[in-house]
Amino acid sequence: MRFPYIFILLIFVGLTPASGCYRATKYKEPSNRDHERSLQFGGMKRNYIFHLPTSHDPKIASPLLIVFHGALMDGKGMRDATNLNDIADRRGFIVVYPDGYKRTWASGGMIFGAGREGVDDVGFVTTLIDNLSKELNIDLKRVYAAGLSNGGMFAHRLGCELSDRIAAIASVGGTMPTDISKSCKPKRPISVMIIHGTKDRLVRWEGGSRKEQTNGFLSVPATVNKWVEIDGCSAPPKHTVLADKFDDGTRIRREAYEKCKDKAEVILYVIEGGGHLWPNGFGKSKFLELLFGNISEEIDVGEVIWDFFQRHSITN
Repeated sequence: MRFPYIFILLIFVGLTPASGCYRATKYKEPSNRDHERSLQFGGMKRNYIFHLPTSHDPKIASPLLIVFHGALMDGKGMRDATNLNDIADRRGFIVVYPDGYKRTWASGGMIFGAGREGVDDVGFVTTLIDNLSKELNIDLKRVYAAGLSNGGMFAHRLGCELSDRIAAIASVGGTMPTDISKSCKPKRPISVMIIHGTKDRLVRWEGGSRKEQTNGFLSVPATVNKWVEIDGCSAPPKHTVLADKFDDGTRIRREAYEKCKDKAEVILYVIEGGGHLWPNGFGKSKFLELLFGNISEEIDVGEVIWDFFQRHSITN
């Protein structure tokens, strides 16, 4: 069954944990290590939340993960849907959840509101990193970006345009916007992880755009190929099929380009039969799966992403 794009997203707003109408099964009340802040940029007040891990020592520089929500979500909803605070506590990194302009990110083209209105979200991220580094002891060689859907598309843009500040990126359910792909020239090879369901109904595996939009987004294979080209990776990739642990309608296949320039990697996790939600994050819900497709429980995406990130840093 296919649903109109905007209809699905509007329903999603009503179901995000931040709205109070739906709460993920793994949701926990925010701890006193969650701190709300705001900054002025581009004539606007921009809000964000950062979480300090339980092991945080202000005398030791900590890695930073910036997490970008999907369209019509917000930072709190992304925090509650991903379980990343618990992972940050276990693994010892700071995680920040910023709010997009009108709940969207300028990921490229005319796909989302922030892009249509010319919001400088790349500049905002630069300022956000600077502000956080003034308040916290951050290892600026280990700053990472991850996102879902529109936020994942924006992570691709940051990989293209902010590789001097971002060490590696990960995108869940978001491919590279077409116009960004035409101008993508990072200052150095940057490691990229892409996690995408083959049955994604919003950001389709085969790419595309809505008719009224002037710019669309690449397919998943084209996005991978673009990064393989940019990072100078040698083919073929290493293929691995993960064990099928749960009867959830999905299986995981991993394709890894591990021989790229400057030790960069391009890794694709194919969620066969997977839909358009953060795997193993939102909790099982028949209603959500009706709207967005199968929610895979086969991998803990946050753990997988952090395992990937901690292998990479800016070395020059």
